[in-house]
Amino acid sequence: MLDKLQQPNQDQKNTFSYSPDYWVIVRISGSKVPETYYRVLAGWYGGFAHGDSWKLSSGIERLIRKEGYYEAYNASGSVYTLCDGNERMSHLTGSVYGGYQFGNPEEFCLERIDLEELKQEAGYLFKG
Repeated sequence: MLDKLQQPNQDQKNTFSYSPDYWVIVRISGSKVPETYYRVLAGWYGGFAHGDSWKLSSGIERLIRKEGYYEAYNASGSVYTLCDGNERMSHLTGSVYGGYQFGNPEEFCLERIDLEELKQEAGYLFKG
């Protein structure tokens, strides 16, 4: 059974749409990374029976501005709905993010980037 975390994308077969409760964009770069790319670090609040959850997207290929949100289309075909006002980390996603902060940052670096900085750095991702 699919819940709000994962819904079939009606536009493409075998892909999913995600609507996270909170999200940030992360940039991945370094000498051990073939090219700089961007992903969505997304999180959902859980409840009594189910804990919070998170997901790191496959890699943003384009962002489309809609009224009140962005649609982030990813390499896997999945689409993330990124609502205005929800660009933040929770304790869980902050912990996940912190787990990537190890080793030599010149070889592998995962860092948070806000939408305005992303527009300046990778404006080609923004459509519509």
